[in-house]
Amino acid sequence: MTDLKIKNFYTFAKFPNPMIVEIFAREKGIDLFAIEKTVDAPGLENRNAEHLARNPAGQLPYLELEDGTVIAETITICEWLEEMKPEPAFIGSTPEKRAVARMWQRRMEEHFVYPTFYSVRFWTASEDCSGPLKNFFAQRNKVLIPGAWKDPAMTAFKIKNFYTFAKFPNPMVVEIFAREKGIDLCAVEKTVDLPGLEHRCEEHLARNPAGGLPYIELEDGTVIAETIAICEWLEEMKPEPACIGSTPEKRAVARMWQRRMEEHFVYPTFYSVRFWTASEDCSGPLKEKRAVARMWQRRMEEHNGPLKNFFFQRNKVLIPEAWKEMQAWALSQLEWLEDLKRKSRSEYIAGDEMTVVDIQVYATLVFFEDLGAPFIKQHGEKLPWTKALITRMAERPAVKKCHEHIKELFG
Repeated sequence: MTDLKIKNFYTFAKFPNPMIVEIFAREKGIDLFAIEKTVDAPGLENRNAEHLARNPAGQLPYLELEDGTVIAETITICEWLEEMKPEPAFIGSTPEKRAVARMWQRRMEEHFVYPTFYSVRFWTASEDCSGPLKNFFAQRNKVLIPGAWKDPAMTAFKIKNFYTFAKFPNPMVVEIFAREKGIDLCAVEKTVDLPGLEHRCEEHLARNPAGGLPYIELEDGTVIAETIAICEWLEEMKPEPACIGSTPEKRAVARMWQRRMEEHFVYPTFYSVRFWTASEDCSGPLKEKRAVARMWQRRMEEHNGPLKNFFFQRNKVLIPEAWKEMQAWALSQLEWLEDLKRKSRSEYIAGDEMTVVDIQVYATLVFFEDLGAPFIKQHGEKLPWTKALITRMAERPAVKKCHEHIKELFG
């Protein structure tokens, strides 16, 4: 397509992610048929050397532009198409509408789409699956859990309140992102007692029924929740300095990497800790020197430890026996990233510029290092690039200010 400068659209049309991109494009009046290249996904053609050289994650669909840029990950492609052809709008015609659409897309993706995909992946490795799909995903997903498949501030911004609990990873992502952009949310910050489950009370659920933190309430009553949706909104409201990307291509690449790391590192890490809290391995108090442990000790002392069954009120389905496998899944993504960085030598995950994915991975690593997922302590010798990333991020002024703010609030 001349106007979009797309050279090739690699896809397997009958699968769900390719279907999403095709429907989205057709809704916008974009016909990708002329540049469509059908890839034999059932035959694993998308995992051959030619495709992995262009798209190392090995997934479909993906776009190859005329200048050689590759844009992968389904929602990232849709975001790019929306930027390149804004009308008719299918993400939103205003920053607020886009933020709300992204918020709901994230919610449904994390709690419906990904669990559905995971359930089928795990099913293919189970005794319940026989026939052509048996072990189909084993070549891409080395960690499969067969037994789990059934257990399905500011005047200009018009921010009224920023509800958060600063020391936890998702609030940390938003704060660091905002500070990188020169936005100080302290004036509208409202600390919510997350360990005490205040965010699940009627008042907060009336505003944000998903019950997560952080979330933003605008002066007109609009609520923007879900970490990355908030970051996207802040970027739209204050484009410079860019922390997602200064061009459609850079934004697409940053979003592509954010999706990759979120699906295969961030979410598995979160799930591993959630599942660990329901396991027999989680017992006894955590070290009293950690403030978060002290708070949880007070709140949860009637259980076997401050984290024991902490997530049960939000996640009714917990799989205690799966926590080690989920953590192995997350570690395998870090090892995959290490292998790629040995070849590219870029300083940040999406390239030479720091973006939102670096913030998200950093916050996940440092928060869970002492809370059930010690990737650096246990596997640091295999993760030299990741360790260097943590050091680079920790030295950034925005990150230092975030940690100083957390210390001021919690000691």
